[in-house]
Amino acid sequence: MHKKEKKPIESAVDVLKQHISVIDRVSEWAEKMGSHNTKKFSRQIRDHYGVRPKKLMTQIKLQRVKDLISNDEKITFYEVAKEVGKKDEQALYHFVMRATGHPPSKFRTGKK
Repeated sequence: MHKKEKKPIESAVDVLKQHISVIDRVSEWAEKMGSHNTKKFSRQIRDHYGVRPKKLMTQIKLQRVKDLISNDEKITFYEVAKEVGKKDEQALYHFVMRATGHPPSKFRTGKK
């Protein structure tokens, strides 16, 4: 078994986007980046991007949810949930409500 190559912190957002369906914790993100020290990784994210990693992860996942829901009227909330690493529609609903105060259906095209 070989050691994972450590990626530069500048690539963190790209790595998260590439693995958005399997990364749901900062520790998982750090591991994908090749870091075994979550605290150090968190500090690097905060220093480089200016926000805490959990907040950045939420922003990126939420933007993906909005893009999927608003651009594809036929996509189900279950499919959206799986795409962003949530187990089902209920988990997606709670994630979006916590982040925005609105249900996911608010982001369907034509919804106000």
